[in-house]
Amino acid sequence: MRISMPGLGGRLRRARNETGLSQEKVAERVGVSWMTVHRWERVKKATPDHLLDKLCEFYDKPLRRFLTLEEGDLE
Repeated sequence: MRISMPGLGGRLRRARNETGLSQEKVAERVGVSWMTVHRWERVKKATPDHLLDKLCEFYDKPLRRFLTLEEGDLE
C-alpha cells in the first residue's frame, strides 16, 4: 500500500534534516533513488508503507509522528 496524506512530506523532510543527512544518503539507506526521496518530501509520489516503516526505523521516530495530522496540514 502507498501512503499519501497532508503534511507527510514536510514531516519526512524535517526528520531527515534533524539527522543532518542528504536525500542521497537516506535513499542509499532505504534502497531507493535520491529523486524518490525528493518526491516523497515534495508529496509528488506516495510513500510505500514498507519503506515508511524503514524510514521510521532509520529516523528513530514512531509511525504516528508521520501519520498524525497537525495544525495547518489541511490549509
